[in-house]
Amino acid sequence: MNERISPSHRPLLRARKRSRSFLARALRALPMVLCASALGCSPGAQQSPARDDVKPPTGAKLDGSVSSAVSALDAGAERAGRRSLDASTDARAADATAAAHATLGSTDAQSSKTDGAPATDFCGQTLPVDPSASGVVEGSVDILPAIPQHPGVYPRGPAVSAQFGTRVVWVFGQAVARGSSSDVVAVNSYTLSSFDRPYELDEALPDAAPPLNLVPEQPSDLALGPDEELHYEIGSLVPVGPTELLLFYSPIRRKRASELLVDELLGTRVAHVKTDLKSIWAESEPELVFPASAPSLRSGLAGRDGNVYLYSCPQQPSAQFDCLLARAPIGSATLARAYQYRTIGGWSNDLNVAVPVLQNAGPELSVSYNPYLRRYLAVFFVWVSNQIALQTAERPEGPFTPLGTLTLPRPSADPAYSFRNLLEHPELSRKCGKHLVLTYLNPTGGGGYELTPVELELR
Repeated sequence: MNERISPSHRPLLRARKRSRSFLARALRALPMVLCASALGCSPGAQQSPARDDVKPPTGAKLDGSVSSAVSALDAGAERAGRRSLDASTDARAADATAAAHATLGSTDAQSSKTDGAPATDFCGQTLPVDPSASGVVEGSVDILPAIPQHPGVYPRGPAVSAQFGTRVVWVFGQAVARGSSSDVVAVNSYTLSSFDRPYELDEALPDAAPPLNLVPEQPSDLALGPDEELHYEIGSLVPVGPTELLLFYSPIRRKRASELLVDELLGTRVAHVKTDLKSIWAESEPELVFPASAPSLRSGLAGRDGNVYLYSCPQQPSAQFDCLLARAPIGSATLARAYQYRTIGGWSNDLNVAVPVLQNAGPELSVSYNPYLRRYLAVFFVWVSNQIALQTAERPEGPFTPLGTLTLPRPSADPAYSFRNLLEHPELSRKCGKHLVLTYLNPTGGGGYELTPVELELR
């Protein structure tokens, strides 16, 4: 029936249409949010193409929809360290997604199982009956081309990453201008990528702005003497909400003595990295979380019990690396007094009685909860080798048991050097943690290196 609509009713009709459109977008986003927040699956796990569809990085400009999402903000905002996050995201749908994250973020992961059938997870993967008997699928290891970075700076790494809004944020340490060994462009910096093209960083676009400092330097860190410079060792990004991450990092005073570089650890800091779904900025806590006298506890994760867990793997006199562990409630993760340390008998506020939770590891450790294994997964390079070790535990404090190792081919450019800085990127995993994404620093000869991704499948 073609009944004419009264002009007085048209605004109401349009409002109803907008409401239905917004509700439809929110409902479409809900499965992704459920998988990401409640079950440990990233939106990338739901949206990423299959392995055969992953395109190697080419350095080409992203397609129009992604390119428009990284349009630059005005010059004043750029000077403040802000850059476009996702201009194409519908604000109302993003708000609905953020609200769902906040509501579901503490939900525990559950597996569905019917009598006589194997357990399956939310993504439909058949879970291993005995996770401790899992391992790497033979022939599944795929070493991808190095990740292109900004053409104006030397390749840098390692890079920590996390889901942030609808995209992936990557945070780097020091950026040095190409053609110069002393022209520091940024002490720390960030860039973005999309879930369907995670290795095509926005900063590699031809018209990308130079890297900007993400975390403002604290005045106390800038008390430098002659021939000294400030250097940041980036630790980890820990999600504490849908629009906030905690970045743990260590400011280091680096002094050049003849041909050597001498590093003096100044402690461990934490910065709040925030987004309004249009831009990103960081606010650093003025006080150190851990003093210079403490181990560099900066590699961590948000546990499923409401605590932040931070690891440190200092080298022992025996030359092996043993990892200590600290924890604090997420809401108090910026306060030194809130931390407890793992001991023989449990947890203590006294760092002096802490004991290693993982022995004979590497100097860098990456730990995440893997929903496919239903365990915490630790990955690291075996010291002075090209072997990746995988270990699992039911709790962040262990005990950890070996899951397997895999051997990467020696660097062709400089076989005398070992790989460094192996990190897992859980937000890029697919199949709810069955398909893993790691990055490491690959020596290229002459002291240079590349940030190289490697993907693998668990059985």
